[in-house]
Amino acid sequence: MFFKNQISYLLIFIFFYSCAPKQVEVVPLEPRKIIPNWLSGISNDSLFLYGVSKVENNSTASSDSIAKDKIVKIIKTDFYNRLKKIDQNHDLSFSQSKEIFWNYRLGKILQYVSIYENYNDGNYKYSLARFDKNSYLNAFNKDFARVDQLNRERMKSIDSLISVDNFKNIAKILNETVFYTGSNGLIAMNDKDSSVISSLKYVEDYLNGINSRIRLKFDSKILNAMPLVNERKRIKVLAKDALTEQLIDGIWFNVVYVDNYNVDNYNDDLIITKKDGSVEYQVQAIGDEQNGYKLIFKTSYKSILKSDFISLFRSMPERLSLSVIKNNPTIYFENIISNVNSLIEDSDAINAIRECFEAKYNGRFTRKKDKSTISLTFEITTVENSDKISKIYPNFVHSSGALVITDNWTQKNIYFQNIFETSGSDFNSVEKAGINSLKNLAKVVTSKICS
Repeated sequence: MFFKNQISYLLIFIFFYSCAPKQVEVVPLEPRKIIPNWLSGISNDSLFLYGVSKVENNSTASSDSIAKDKIVKIIKTDFYNRLKKIDQNHDLSFSQSKEIFWNYRLGKILQYVSIYENYNDGNYKYSLARFDKNSYLNAFNKDFARVDQLNRERMKSIDSLISVDNFKNIAKILNETVFYTGSNGLIAMNDKDSSVISSLKYVEDYLNGINSRIRLKFDSKILNAMPLVNERKRIKVLAKDALTEQLIDGIWFNVVYVDNYNVDNYNDDLIITKKDGSVEYQVQAIGDEQNGYKLIFKTSYKSILKSDFISLFRSMPERLSLSVIKNNPTIYFENIISNVNSLIEDSDAINAIRECFEAKYNGRFTRKKDKSTISLTFEITTVENSDKISKIYPNFVHSSGALVITDNWTQKNIYFQNIFETSGSDFNSVEKAGINSLKNLAKVVTSKICS
């Protein structure tokens, strides 16, 4: 009986064990790759600009960098196109500064360009970069609102005086506002340009107004009448406000050498007026390969405002020219008298010019041009009345002259000056009227040019 029970229990156990579920080993399937839909490109939308790149797996090029660069290139092209339109519509010139603007703008833009997704198909690496427009816009608007508010406050504090404080405020408006110029069409910021341009045009109008008031002149009646000196001479320049008649201190000037014929003897200089509105300057010596040069003094708004962005505006600074000749020049004199008998070529006007250059510039005249350093040409033109009104009216002859100095080494004109028109009369002879006219011209040369 006991044995039967044991057999029954065993059979029951075998039955239940055979009916229980068995653990089956499952071999996992490889996950199916999802191919992104941006591999061949993706359109920009209202929130983002996109850039997609593709490089071979064995390439050393950075797929991420290429994707970011594509976005930057799109924005840069749009930025330059926008600057060009502003240039054309508002008479501003961005050609010299656009790279500076762009490099500043690029630093801001790159903060909002990131890699959104990468993909590798076994042969190529793909990168999707995107530019977050909204985040960039929020930061841009916040920064510009601050600058715009400061500009309004600065404009209120600027008065009509030519002063250092006014120039400081103008400089701040210019140097801080320019970097917000050319809001990108792709980023929908064009509404900001109107405020930016308004501030820039304010600066331009201010500078044009100041420029029309500044008057430069030499502190010498002789130099103002005939701006010509020997080399190494020390001169004094004055800056005056034409509106208030006050001398202006703290004004910077560029001293620029004009057409120095590739001679490395000269350096442009930068000078500033003292409290009395004057500044002294010693002209440089003349190089070995020429016998004279011309220089120009002009207001340096770049230095006054400490800004590289003055080139945006087309204002012309006040200019003062000065010609320089060597000490003890050897002069070949040519005089040309038109419409008058050649018998009066040795006129008082001609003699006045000779005496002027001998006394003032230690000049020595020669009849041989190849022995001279400079040529002095005095072109005199005379015009007589075609008909006398009646016998009770004299013959009239009008004379005018032009003085030209040429460097015989370089064959360049280094000085030119017109001389005022004079007239002479005689009842009986046109020739005598011409002589009298030339005598009067000589008086002008002596009193106004060579005094």
